[in-house]
Amino acid sequence: MVVLIDLLTPAGWRLAEDRLIDTLIGCAIVLVVGYAPWPMSWYAHLPQQFAQTVLDVCRYMEEALAPTPASPAAQSRMRRSTYRALADLRTEFQRTMSEPPSISRRATAWWPAVVALEQVMDAVTATAVAVSHGAVVSPDGVRQLPGTLQAISEAAAGKALTAVPELPDDETLKPITEALRALLGVLGSGERLTAHG
Repeated sequence: MVVLIDLLTPAGWRLAEDRLIDTLIGCAIVLVVGYAPWPMSWYAHLPQQFAQTVLDVCRYMEEALAPTPASPAAQSRMRRSTYRALADLRTEFQRTMSEPPSISRRATAWWPAVVALEQVMDAVTATAVAVSHGAVVSPDGVRQLPGTLQAISEAAAGKALTAVPELPDDETLKPITEALRALLGVLGSGERLTAHG
């Protein structure tokens, strides 16, 4: 419509050409300023959010399996908060998957890690319930677990996963250690996700 109106003015095609050039310059500016930094800025949230969620799971585990655990109400609040963090991580993953293929392809490497982290949280919750019903865990074993989660968090944030702390050999903690081994298996030597991050 604008071009047709411009054609009716005495300037003729010259004004239409100027408008077309201005429009193309505007499009180029929007693409360079808006799109060029966009892929990395959108993707960068997933590794950082994964690292933070691992720390949230670690804090819940330390609280739930402590020798003198917090009140059931406080544990329940912390468990709900940690599951919310996991749900937010899954939402961030799904949002990233809706981005263009150059971004979503790299994000797919995180899906097995997200699922494995959810399994770690489920194992921690099940163990905490068992402990609240009388199961006994080794305090030394409980102290060993946070180091592994912290190493996983650092690997997700970009640091190489070199030496993983030893996992405990406690029968009550076995579901957690198996889930952590599965998560470490997904991470491999730390190169899989950091290469995609």
